[in-house]
Amino acid sequence: MYDTILSQPGLSYAGVLDYIPGRLASLAKGNSAKKVEASVEKLVVARFVVVDEATAELLIRSFVRHDGVLARANMGKAVARAYGKVLSPKVRNAVLDELARAYNEGESHSGLSGFADIEPDAMADVIERAERIAS
Repeated sequence: MYDTILSQPGLSYAGVLDYIPGRLASLAKGNSAKKVEASVEKLVVARFVVVDEATAELLIRSFVRHDGVLARANMGKAVARAYGKVLSPKVRNAVLDELARAYNEGESHSGLSGFADIEPDAMADVIERAERIAS
């Protein structure tokens, strides 16, 4: 299921995807929405994803840290735009936490150039969270 989610064309630069179990179920023969929901619940419990069913959004938690989007110049703007489209407060909070973790990792590995393009107000929140995580 994790690979299926990662391979969806609608996955944003922030790692967020519309969570529609029936659509995901249609990608594999013999799958059902209930099977997708059960598989995704296992990913939630294992902390691989965050789901907000009220807004039908799913976040791949480590996406911004491991996909390399923040290692490339100008991609911070794309991540920020994608973040701005997230409706769920729960998912928005999780994205900010992951950006803070990426910021900490980038600081210890000579920085990530994509952070340069994130708006200063948003970066202030990311840096504040990064400091809380680091302490």
